[in-house]
Amino acid sequence: MRITAVLTFTIFVYLLRKTSSTDYDRVQLAANDYLFVFYVTKYVNSDGFIHYQCAMLGNRVFKVDFDFQSIHSVSIGRRQNQSQLYFIVSGNTNKSNFYMTKITVQCYQENSTVLHKETVFFENHYMSSMIVSVDPHGQFAVGVSNTSLLYYNLNDLQHFSYDVTWPDLKEFLPLSIDISENRIYIAGYIEMKRLVENIREDMIYIQTRIYLLSIDEEKHQIQFYDQWKFNEFTSNLIMKLSLRVNLNNDRVLLGIPSINTVYSFITNKTSNRLIPLSSKMKKKLFRIITGYGWIVDWFHDSNKAIIVTVDYESNIIKNSNPYIEYYDIYDDEVFNDKSIPFAVFPTIDQTDRYSHEFSKYHLIVLTTTSSILYAMNDDEHLLIIPSSKPGYLSVDQVFVTEYITHGHRRHIFLSNSAQCPLHTYKNDTGPWPCRKCQTNSSQYDVDMTCPECNNELFCPLEFATFSANLFDIEQYYGYPETPEIDVFSDILIRNMFRTKCLRTSPFLIMIITLLVILILSIIIGFLKFSKRLASKNEPFIKGFRYLDLIKQGQSWFGGLVSIVLFVLLAFAIKFSYSYHYLYPIENQHLINENSCSTNLHLNAKFESNLQYLTKPYGQLEEIFRLLDSQEFLMNIELINTTFHCGRLFINSHNSVSCYTRDFNLYASTNLSSHKVPISLTLQGKGIIEAMRIGFIGSEIHQMNNYVQKVNFSKVFYYTNRTISMQMVHSIDLQLTKIINITEGLTDSDLTIYSGLWSVIFHFDRDRLFVETNQEFDKDSTKVSLKFFETSFFIQNRQKPIARSPEIIFSTILFICMCLDLVCTIFLLIKLWLKPILKLMIIKVSSSNCWFYQFIDGDKSSISIEMENLKTEIGILKRILATNETFIRRYKRKVSI
Repeated sequence: MRITAVLTFTIFVYLLRKTSSTDYDRVQLAANDYLFVFYVTKYVNSDGFIHYQCAMLGNRVFKVDFDFQSIHSVSIGRRQNQSQLYFIVSGNTNKSNFYMTKITVQCYQENSTVLHKETVFFENHYMSSMIVSVDPHGQFAVGVSNTSLLYYNLNDLQHFSYDVTWPDLKEFLPLSIDISENRIYIAGYIEMKRLVENIREDMIYIQTRIYLLSIDEEKHQIQFYDQWKFNEFTSNLIMKLSLRVNLNNDRVLLGIPSINTVYSFITNKTSNRLIPLSSKMKKKLFRIITGYGWIVDWFHDSNKAIIVTVDYESNIIKNSNPYIEYYDIYDDEVFNDKSIPFAVFPTIDQTDRYSHEFSKYHLIVLTTTSSILYAMNDDEHLLIIPSSKPGYLSVDQVFVTEYITHGHRRHIFLSNSAQCPLHTYKNDTGPWPCRKCQTNSSQYDVDMTCPECNNELFCPLEFATFSANLFDIEQYYGYPETPEIDVFSDILIRNMFRTKCLRTSPFLIMIITLLVILILSIIIGFLKFSKRLASKNEPFIKGFRYLDLIKQGQSWFGGLVSIVLFVLLAFAIKFSYSYHYLYPIENQHLINENSCSTNLHLNAKFESNLQYLTKPYGQLEEIFRLLDSQEFLMNIELINTTFHCGRLFINSHNSVSCYTRDFNLYASTNLSSHKVPISLTLQGKGIIEAMRIGFIGSEIHQMNNYVQKVNFSKVFYYTNRTISMQMVHSIDLQLTKIINITEGLTDSDLTIYSGLWSVIFHFDRDRLFVETNQEFDKDSTKVSLKFFETSFFIQNRQKPIARSPEIIFSTILFICMCLDLVCTIFLLIKLWLKPILKLMIIKVSSSNCWFYQFIDGDKSSISIEMENLKTEIGILKRILATNETFIRRYKRKVSI
């Protein structure tokens, strides 16, 4: 019996190694949310190098410097926390000695370093087919072979081994192991033999088993709970099983690629029984055997199942292009032959680089974390697919491949790089592609129905709103011409008496004030004729006389007219103050947009000319140097396109940033020089309705030299046409230096030298754009950007029209001129107009007429005062007469 078991096991090993040089039970990568570990063996003269990367340190890869012998696998707990930064390395020191090493690393520094290793050895056991797994919480590690079970406590480093007698006393070859809490699941084969009678000669009979067990560390005992077995016939000699447990609900998937079947189980946590639920089998076509279930996994223990398929023909890998299927498997959902995947990888948008590089070799292992899917092929190339948010899918970078070591590459997909294509959608976060919309077909048409979306960003293509930002951004507009009037006194007079924009015109406000003054003068004139109010009006008249600048305080009317001069003075001071600060032209934003803004408001004279770009001299040397040192950030936007970042390549020495949004592709990179050409290559066939190319540069300040911020862009767009995908397109960018020289406003101010780049795009529009319905026969297009600088530069010079002393002096002269003008007008009225009017009024009216008295204001006021005096004298006489009569009567009474 024992001899039979040994012979059976020998057949197992022989058949496994006969078909392939790769040990498919070997685990070469492991990951959780904090650590990603993998090891490579090819192209190096040693047993292997282990690499790892810390999630908090990005994509930086570190190497473990410890020497290991015959590495078999690396393992890590799926739910280890941030303080459990360790993983397990296992292997053989010789044919009968097995080791497990706990490696603890440091991820809190920029340069991650290995702290220490803790190794335990298991001796005197036959370990040729050992498989190892770590408890999800990183508490212990378990190794299983055909005859032994190893236990390693990762907290206290205690370890022990068991000689295992499997149920049914049969030889068992373990091929896959997984641990859920304290339950251990082990899948393998019991026996295998060729059958000749009644069955094709090339068919093999095997029995598949799953054992459910646990380990009592205190009692050092193995407890077998349950087992499941299945008998099968297969012509595939590559023995491979894949087992994975969902830690959230203890749902178990078992992949048997030899018969293209995936089984689904559920574990009863109370009775520890393994309950079969259903299975899904893919049909075989002719001699092609599809290795359905080569790898099974759960994406971060969610309801998303991952199943990998590999194609074979006659026991040989015919096409090593594996594909990954994603299934929704909920707790109450049956997984059977009617179940269809909601997404398949790779899709048509993910095959460009993937199909040519990674998929040349056989995929051997896959694992997932909460946000990333990791895979490795048998050429030890890594595939890393990050999760993408709803509405997007991760795509490969067509031209970029990262090298780990010599011959080993990482193919890193770009997250959120491409929006879901037409008739697809994605309403969850994960590494899978977009789902297809439901098809509703009838006899005459086919309708694609996608779920309704509240957020347009996450909606399918048919619900998206395309970009309409088809406009250029220009930065340099040139200096204006010097205004015709460039003398401040003339500018001040023209502004004070302008008739345009009357709502802010000083002249209009002065006229309104003058009308108010005239009305007030008439009211005061009428009040002087009132005997009752004349005395109360006297304080106002005296007050206005104090304001009289025209007749030196002699006339109340002159005081009222002086108020108009005060208003004019206020406007003149206000304009002069603001005009002083409207230099240089960059300060024109200080002009009120609601005011009447013309070039007369700018306190600047301008000169512009072209000069040959020879070696800079004098003060221009520094500003030329700063312009040449200014760094450009090139921004590229493909508008309304089906291309994504994975198909774009920019031949830049600096890193390239790329993302998509609303079916627009945005890419940017720093330019290393203003003269080095840049090319953009788009791989594959697609549509681009418009393209925007722009540049941004930071401003530079150094003493009195200033390089302005660069921000300009050009949109390439042709109505009813798309950008051609047929040839290499050349776009020339003509760069011209612009030097602005700004003289100081005062004698103490320095002259400012300002520099700016001007860019003009030259291209052939008829070659760049084609009809929208034209077919493309090429799979790539290239846009070449060539930079060249003109042999001349533009020099602009500006200086102030008026400086502070001139503005102050001109304002004072203007006020004095206005005062003299009004005094002259009053003098002419007094000497010429008033006598003529008085003579005319005397001829047509009597001296008692009120209008006559108003014109002859001084005499009329004297006559009024005389009349008042006469009235007072009459009253006094009457009082005296009354007193004399009283006295006489009093004397008469006394005499009696």
